Order: sequence, then C-alpha cells, then structure tokens
Amino acid sequence: MRNYKIILAAFVVVVFFITRLTNLNSVPPFEDNFSWLYRINYYPWIVMTNLKGGYIEGKDLKYAGTISYHPGVTIMTFSGISTKIAKKYKFKTDKNYEECAYIDYSCPYLNFELYWAKFPLVIISGLLLGYTIYLLSGMFGIFGTFIWSLIILFEPLSVYLSKDLHLDFIFFMFVIASVASFLESVNVNRKYLFGFAGVLFGFALLTRFMGILFLPAIFFVFILNKGIKTGILHYTKFLLIAFATFSLMYPPMWVAPIETLKHILISSRGITDDLVGFAPFYARYYNGILYYMELLQGNFSIPFWIIVIIGGFLAVFIKDKQKKKHLLSIFLVFITYMLFVNISDKRYLRYLLPSFFGISVIGSAGISDLRIFNNLKRFFGSFIPRKFLSK
Repeated sequence: MRNYKIILAAFVVVVFFITRLTNLNSVPPFEDNFSWLYRINYYPWIVMTNLKGGYIEGKDLKYAGTISYHPGVTIMTFSGISTKIAKKYKFKTDKNYEECAYIDYSCPYLNFELYWAKFPLVIISGLLLGYTIYLLSGMFGIFGTFIWSLIILFEPLSVYLSKDLHLDFIFFMFVIASVASFLESVNVNRKYLFGFAGVLFGFALLTRFMGILFLPAIFFVFILNKGIKTGILHYTKFLLIAFATFSLMYPPMWVAPIETLKHILISSRGITDDLVGFAPFYARYYNGILYYMELLQGNFSIPFWIIVIIGGFLAVFIKDKQKKKHLLSIFLVFITYMLFVNISDKRYLRYLLPSFFGISVIGSAGISDLRIFNNLKRFFGSFIPRKFLSK
C-alpha cells in the first residue's frame, strides 16, 4: 500500500509541475500582481540589509512589517529569493534590462519577472500537494484520493489560481497539508506529524493571516479526535508551534511584535470597509450569500459539482467510523471558514477556494465508497486492478 501511495503522490507532483510550469504566464497580469512584484523586491533587501547590521531610516525590520497586511511572507520570501537571483543574472547578461515599473503592462520584461516570481510558488505548492496526496491515500484509499487529485490538477479554477502571482492557492495548500498531517498523526500516533501540522499552519498564517478563521473549527476537531482534556492540551501545543513558526519566519516580529500584529489586524479590518458597517448583520450576510451564489455559477465544472454534491451525500453512508470522523473534521474546518469569509464586505470568489477544494475531499471519498455495493465493486473490478480498490 505504501508503494502505491508514493507512486500516486509522485505522479500527481509530476503532472502538477508539467501543467503549471508550461505556459506559466498564461494568466493575464492584473494590478495585484504588480503589488506583489513590488513587495518581493523590497522584503529580502530590507531583511538582508538589517541582519547584516545596516540601517536605513524608514527601511528597518519594523518597516518591513507594514509592507503587507496579509502578511504574504511566504511569497515575499520565496519569490523574493528567486527573483533576486534571476534579476542579478539578467543584469549581467542583458544590458537593456530594467525592472518593470508599477502597473506598467507594456514593460518588455514583465513576463520574465512574473515567471521567476511564480516559479517557487508552483514548486512549493506541488510538493505540498504530493505530501497531502500521500497522507490522504492512507485515510481514504488510493481510488478516492486519485479522484480528488484530478480536481486539483485539472479543475479550471485550480489551474488558474495556481498559475497566478497571489496568495490563494499556496495558502490553501499549506492549510490542507496541515489538516492532513494532524489527522494522520491521530491514525499513526506520530508526534513529528503533529508538530509538522503546527509548522504548516504557521506558514499558512504567514501567507494569509485570515487563516486565523480556521482556528475555532480546528479547536472542535481536536476535541472530536482527542477528547476534551487531551484535545485542549494538544490544541494549545498546536497554537504555540504555529505562532512560533510565524514569529521565527517573520523578522518584524523579532523587533516589533505588537506593532506588527496591530498593523495586520487594523489594516485587514480597514480593507473590508469596517465589518460593523451600517447594514444589519443578517442583511450583509444574506447579500454575501447571493453574491457568491451568482459567482459560483459557471466558475466550477459540472464534474466538480457532481463529485461535491453526489459524493458528499454518499459520504454520509460511509460505515468506517475512523474515516467518517476524518471526513467530519475536514467538513468542520472548511465549512466554518466559508461561513466566516462570507461576513466580509470585500468579496472575491478566490476567497472560497480553500473551502470548496477542501470539501471536495469529502465528495471524492463518498464517490470512491460506492464500492461498498458488491455489484458496483465487481463492475469496477472488471477493469481496475483489485489492489487499487482496497483502502
């Protein structure tokens, strides 16, 4: 079984790299891309200057904490390193090279800068996907995990967002990998998996601080899987590991932790038009639901909806108690996040990416569990090797 898990994970990673790195710049740039090109240029420079003892007024580590409210540290770090190396080489080999100005769509080197900014994000996302596939294969079987991998690999919205210079896809990959690590640690009782789950969630917060919206549901998941007393203890450890990762990987937290967190929280609230607002809460929430319902039409494929809706219904009848508990955990984490995101005045369909692609794990497991009916099992067994049909 372990060999087949490795084979499937490796296959998915290779296909992911091929489909994403080919025509990586096929996604048209927009204003947010220029914002990230700006941020990734400055963040590594600020950090390296100050860690070497240099100081420039207004460009110290504390200032670095105000570059982005997200905070987007993973993009600023990984993309910052790759673009710095690429630009250094480009300056040596191309005497005409000039860095692209902000919102300059006519820049002849825009494709070059976007490619090397996106490149490390694709690599990291692909490796996280392979790791997650490996873990989910042990929980839900090769067949069900393969169905889910097809969604991530080929669903148009997934392809689009994973080739964009933005936070959404890599944020989702850190979250789903963290959740899978914790659930697998319950299965095999491995402390390193539990610790890694906390580290991965720390990276999710470093990518998009809105990841804190997952924490209430994660608390109930710990209680569900560990009981009240042990669950609270493990949840506390999980938070400490995640926050330690966040602090260690974000230099502004070393010199101005309170100011940095305050900036993130206040800025995040400000861009959502102040969630208190004048409209009653229920009206704002209802308007959000209507808005997303309109966006969802035509943005996901028919096979995706078949898997999510029909598979989700079938998942209710899964008999394996441990598998069902894991599916319930995944459902709680991603449906709660969806409910929280809907409160915000600032609405984009990509904000729902983690929820829909996370919940699709449940539908994939439900579809694969059709095998509990002997006639369908014999039918599939006539052209699919039996070893792929076993958990």
